[in-house]
Amino acid sequence: MKILRPLLFIEGVLLLLASCSRPTINGENDQNYELETTNPYDAYNDNGETFQQISHVPTYSVELNIEPLERHFSGVLQVDFLNASRFNLDRVYFTAPQSLGITAAIIDSIHLNFSHTDSRLRLYLQRPLPPAGLVDISLVFEGHVPIVGQAFGGNDHALWFGGFLPSLAVIVDDEWQLDLNFALTSNFLVNITTPADFTLAATADVTATHGADFNHFSADAIMSRDFAFAVLSPSYDVLRATTPEGVAVSLHYNIHFEHDIAVLEDMLNTAQAALSHFHNLIAPKPHNSLQIVEISLTTGFEAHSGIVFLDLRQLRHIDTRIAIAQGIAAQWLYNVVGAKSEMPWLTRGLADFLALDFILPRNQMSHHVRNLDTEQYPHTRYIVLYYALREEMGSQNFEEFVRAYYGHYAFDIATTEGLVALAYDFGVDLTFFESWLFAEELPALPELPSRNEEEL
Repeated sequence: MKILRPLLFIEGVLLLLASCSRPTINGENDQNYELETTNPYDAYNDNGETFQQISHVPTYSVELNIEPLERHFSGVLQVDFLNASRFNLDRVYFTAPQSLGITAAIIDSIHLNFSHTDSRLRLYLQRPLPPAGLVDISLVFEGHVPIVGQAFGGNDHALWFGGFLPSLAVIVDDEWQLDLNFALTSNFLVNITTPADFTLAATADVTATHGADFNHFSADAIMSRDFAFAVLSPSYDVLRATTPEGVAVSLHYNIHFEHDIAVLEDMLNTAQAALSHFHNLIAPKPHNSLQIVEISLTTGFEAHSGIVFLDLRQLRHIDTRIAIAQGIAAQWLYNVVGAKSEMPWLTRGLADFLALDFILPRNQMSHHVRNLDTEQYPHTRYIVLYYALREEMGSQNFEEFVRAYYGHYAFDIATTEGLVALAYDFGVDLTFFESWLFAEELPALPELPSRNEEEL
């Protein structure tokens, strides 16, 4: 919601009142934090521009050295941070996994004090950073990759790095958002060095330079929500294809696991078809490549910008095609459209619905939605939400709504208020969302017609 800048007198009173309370971090007070911040998406300057419009896209420059056999990594990350709030900041926050092992934080050759707990990295600035102030921050880190089936982990055949790089925290609604899955769209210029026998799959296209005993990889991801990658041993092979729209798809699989090549080719075909489908339904994919990498994951799959991690052994008991379609839908509804982590209906919920709707025939989709266990799996209630919304709007209007929603929030942060306001433009008022989004219990969907009625 856009709010006009108040008169200076009123603004001064509001600032005085604000100084009496602490800002929050995801709803929790941060002790000893005395400087107020504001939401850069709702604040206006004297020229009527939002701070988002006058801010720049952060650029992360990363140098990494990875030793897969020892599971060791070391590196340096540099990023330019702009204070897009209207207030002085005495600290800056990043999200970063605890196992990253931050050893130094530097601004202008000055080492800063910092603390790193629970994926929350605080940098204590030596002097306050004023509004529109710009600084280059460098982080030095090293550590070992955990042997776990999560987004950042490894096994004997590969190391994978999802949610790995430190990410500048975002201020939304007067709160620092410190969830690993929430970040501003940024540019990433990444250089990675590995031993000679290893290859790299990453968010962006990779350029390789081969030495006698090392490989050097470079990848530039422009306007991306994050940067994820996997370092692959010689145990991996790859299948490749290109969609009619020119998106190159690579499926990296472990040759030591039992695989039916026909099944892998079907997965690749599903990925191609899903990319073309969402290209036509939503918009062209902003980047021209997609990597699908087989790893070990307790969750079955993880979607990141430009790369989808899959555990085919975990997915044996569900439709792997659905997981692939969900990971691909997230390239639009996560990588391009962002949202606060506690509002999954704005991105993941819509992506999951569109993926299911792509894979399942319409009649099967109707039965599937009615059989979802939304109490045991709460995230599935948003699939029901968008199914009901399409029923309310009609299929053609709903498709136009999806395109308008994406167009409005591309490379931005979506809001529930914006979703509801846009739906209103398509004939759906607030009472629908009071029933299907805000209520504790979902209404019952209409009964499906009997087979005889369907035939009529």
